[in-house]
This record gives sequence, structure tokens and C-alpha cells, in this order.
Amino acid sequence: LYNMYVNLMPEAIRHLPASQFCEAILMALELDRTQYALGVTRVFFKAGQLAFLEQLTGRDMSAGGIDLVAKVKKWLVRRRWRKACSVVNICVKLMEMNVGMQHFKRIRKAASVMNLINRTWLRK
Repeated sequence: LYNMYVNLMPEAIRHLPASQFCEAILMALELDRTQYALGVTRVFFKAGQLAFLEQLTGRDMSAGGIDLVAKVKKWLVRRRWRKACSVVNICVKLMEMNVGMQHFKRIRKAASVMNLINRTWLRK
């Protein structure tokens, strides 16, 4: 898939790693995600997808290339947006954890002060 479509794509999409490039192409071709699995170096199709592969190899790329590029760009923007949202969510969680840790430290410090006071009063 990579070798078939890499020359049709603009520079920004050509520089994607081969696995992401193939995933984008399969999404743009509107193949159901349950019909294939992406490996490290290969795409594994479920049984009965041979017709889809034959359709891919026999397709004229010049006719549907513009639509395919638009779909790949849209997929790429959505993927980057989802990653950005995940990063923001992680930052929020880390900030909440930091605030919680600060409260814990304050409580621990207060408890140690109370323990020190109790020990000194019990000695007398």
C-alpha cells in the first residue's frame, strides 16, 4: 500500500511513517477497521478481503487521488487533535495529582507537628 500511494500524496503526508501512512490510506478508502489489523510491517486482512485488494491494485489512482488526499489530510488532522486532547487531559490529571500531593504534604506536616506536641505534653 505504501509504495502504491506514496507518490500521489503531498509532501506533508509522504513523510509519515509507513505504518501511519497505511492506516491513513485504509481509513481514506473507508475500509472497516474490523476487517484488518495493522502489524509492525504488514497489514493483515480478514478472510474475504481479497476482492478489496484486487480492487485496490486495479484502481486508476489519477481519478480518485484528490479525494483520497483530502480524506487522508482530514484523518491526519483528527489524529493530531485527539493526541493534543490526550496531552491536555494528562496535564490536567497531573496538576490534580500535584494539588492532591500538596494537600497530603500539608496534612502530614500538621500531623507530625501534632505528634511532636503530644509527645512533649505527655512527658510532663
